[in-house]
Amino acid sequence: MKTAELADLVELLSQEVDLLEKLHSVLVSQQEALVEGDVERISALVEEQIGVLNLVGKIEARRKELLAACGSEEGKPIKIDALIDIAPEYLATRLSSIRTALREVIEAIGKVNSQNGMLINQSLAYIDNTIKMIAGEDQTSIVYTPDGEVTRNTGQIAIDRTV
Repeated sequence: MKTAELADLVELLSQEVDLLEKLHSVLVSQQEALVEGDVERISALVEEQIGVLNLVGKIEARRKELLAACGSEEGKPIKIDALIDIAPEYLATRLSSIRTALREVIEAIGKVNSQNGMLINQSLAYIDNTIKMIAGEDQTSIVYTPDGEVTRNTGQIAIDRTV
């Protein structure tokens, strides 16, 4: 791999780290909105998340094109460690810091994403129990699945009914 191609790859990876940090920021904001129950903000943040993920996808596509142009076999990823070994010192140092940043941001994204999933599941369980209380339904059967799908119709709901 030529030094110019390697420099381009380092730049792409740097951009990807920046986008993943932006994604992490969006996920943290979504978590705050989930806790606050701010549906409009959650919706706006989901749109922002989709936009960031689309940009990450474009960078990934460019990275794969660059690696293919350098003779990398499709399906056989080149590890950053291998690139560090062949890179000139100034690029190797930068690649090493990018590798660390990628690990940290991906771990942080995974943690926040897991927490957000738990918050969403708790909200669905709360909604499910509230619907069942209002409808006077059996408390053991579910109305919503963890994916938000309706499993059964609650029938006629009388809001002014004392439970």
